[in-house]
Amino acid sequence: MAWADISSCLNDFPKSSLLTVVYGWADVAPTKKYPNRSGIFVLSRRSLMNIPKYYEDPSFRWFHTIFYPTHKTESAYRYEEEDGVCSRMLEKRVTLFTPWGPKYSCQEKGVTLLSGSPETKTLLRLREIWDMLTMHMPDRTFSWEFLFADWYGYGINNLPQPSVLEYFRNMEYMLAEYLPDAVFTYWSAMRELAQPFREHAHVHLETMVSSEVVQDAQATAQKLGCAGNPSDYLVERIAEARFIEETLHPVKISCVRSQKNREVDGNIPCLYLLPQRFHAPWLI
Repeated sequence: MAWADISSCLNDFPKSSLLTVVYGWADVAPTKKYPNRSGIFVLSRRSLMNIPKYYEDPSFRWFHTIFYPTHKTESAYRYEEEDGVCSRMLEKRVTLFTPWGPKYSCQEKGVTLLSGSPETKTLLRLREIWDMLTMHMPDRTFSWEFLFADWYGYGINNLPQPSVLEYFRNMEYMLAEYLPDAVFTYWSAMRELAQPFREHAHVHLETMVSSEVVQDAQATAQKLGCAGNPSDYLVERIAEARFIEETLHPVKISCVRSQKNREVDGNIPCLYLLPQRFHAPWLI
């Protein structure tokens, strides 16, 4: 079946039918009327327009039709947009990026990380994601950059600096054990490089984020009992995102809910692949 025929055949089936495509021929998922029909790759009607470009790449075909639909927990941010998730996953070198927050309960619960801790459970899930991507996309070269957000702890939210740094030193060991191919950087070591972005965000914050995002930041600060200024937090997040996008050009793998990211992340495309039980272990 030709590509043009695939598009024309869509209206012959109910909207609930799943169109499947394999190297230029199409079929529909089994139904009562056609119990013997089968297919391999599930494809949305919207995605039909991208078949010629995307489906000539077997690795991306797996990512787009199997991995992403199966493992997403929320819709991605900037998935099919220009220079979004899809575009970057089509590149031969793919940089993944994950920010990791400070332990806000460090004074009550300490900073020792043991097997079975929330941090190790989240890292195990991230390791599963890494293993799937590298196994099924063998022609890609992946790197995974973790950003340890130490400055947010002691520079904005007034946590004790020694405790914040000890927590991240323990995280270094955990990361080496559970994701040995990953690398990490402390935000405090590079934040001065983001000063131009910070100055711009400070001046234009009201036009860069909605009042809902500001209110959410205020509510989070109150919930955590932090004395930090929510506006300082948002300015820092915006500066960080612009700097990371410019220097890494990554696909973000988020450890928090999407509402925490979308207005402050700028153009960084983001995947949400973690169930809620693995979210933000540094807050537990």
